Amino acid sequence: MVTLHWTVNEENGRVETVTLVELVVENTTTVPVRIRIGNRLDGEIRPPRRNGVPEAGWDEGGFEGVVAADERRALGYAVATGPNQESPPAEIVWTERAPRTEPSASDTERGMIDEELEIEPTATGVVRALGDARPPADVVPMPHPTKLPDEVEAWLSGIETRTERYEANEGKMGAKDVNDRTREQELRRKLEADGRTLDSVAKRVDTVRERIAAARETHTVGRKI
Repeated sequence: MVTLHWTVNEENGRVETVTLVELVVENTTTVPVRIRIGNRLDGEIRPPRRNGVPEAGWDEGGFEGVVAADERRALGYAVATGPNQESPPAEIVWTERAPRTEPSASDTERGMIDEELEIEPTATGVVRALGDARPPADVVPMPHPTKLPDEVEAWLSGIETRTERYEANEGKMGAKDVNDRTREQELRRKLEADGRTLDSVAKRVDTVRERIAAARETHTVGRKI
């Protein structure tokens, strides 16, 4: 007899609610069984992935695979759904006796699958079996940013504008008009505050730069070891 056990957890995000489904398929018979598990929740299945592609056995409707005799097989997937979904979240669509030579979950875990097993002749099958050929992200050089974030650019532009205004009127400072003197004093105060802020930012940048350099050095040493 093949039975299905499940647990369901909902993760509520800002944009969507994701239902996490955990399944355990139990085969209490004395023969290996091929099963088809169908999803009963509304929404697109998000199966477990390896190297960016769904793991073997998964498709848009559910999972198909083999459970060895007197064994259990754990499965899990996610679905973007609304609340109050159907229970149970999945069902056994069909079962059939599987050839004893067909690899099962327990065979995979014990390393008993023939190493010369044919690779599925598709791009997805090759990536799933051999892995992603792209180099690790940490060894790919990142382009140097050429543009400051908009908020930083606007802040620096404001300081530059005040500095240019002061430089343009430096020879005319000392106005006799009360309103003009007030504006001059206000501009000086702003520039003094800008200078203090820039000093603080420069120190913060130096600290962060040193931490990044130390982290890179540690990572490089770790890779060499």
